[in-house]
Amino acid sequence: MKNQCEIIQDLLPRYIDGAVHPYTKTFVSTHLSECHVCNKYVQHIKDLSSYHSKGKLPAAASVSFDAKEFARTVRMWKVRAAIAGISILSVILSIVWYIATIEFE
Repeated sequence: MKNQCEIIQDLLPRYIDGAVHPYTKTFVSTHLSECHVCNKYVQHIKDLSSYHSKGKLPAAASVSFDAKEFARTVRMWKVRAAIAGISILSVILSIVWYIATIEFE
């Protein structure tokens, strides 16, 4: 049953739009008359479609993008990367200097 539900759920968007072969339409209709899980999936697709047609998005899908906040975050990560790079470079140079002074003594 699970595999059949996965197949049906793949077909549902085209089924709802009426863009399936008559045999496929009968197959999907028969499955929907018996499966409450796929019926809920149909309702979910129809809800999303109604939001889209009204120009609205459901709350979970709405995304707020703040360009200034993003730029500040990128700048902060660049500063952190620079500090980390300088720290690593200074440790490496200190080790090289220490090894060089030991060899010449």
